[in-house]
Amino acid sequence: SNMNKKQKYVLIIVSVVIFLMFLYPPFYATDTRETVSMGYHIIYPPPALNLKGLVPYSVSMINISTLLTQWLGVLIIGGITWLLVRDRK
Repeated sequence: SNMNKKQKYVLIIVSVVIFLMFLYPPFYATDTRETVSMGYHIIYPPPALNLKGLVPYSVSMINISTLLTQWLGVLIIGGITWLLVRDRK
């Protein structure tokens, strides 16, 4: 069966939210001593590393596990919503 209008809206909203999460992901930085959350930041350029005395050559990286967890949450909520707005037969 074809999707109804509400289901299409749910699909569009979920897609936009996931894309925005991709553009503005969570970052972290690490050096030999510790790992520090850098918060959320536009994907490029990555956030600068001048906080909490981390060594300057440490690298800020996207926190993939947090990002994937967020995406999973959006997909679950979106999927439930998609099912709730389907046409009843």
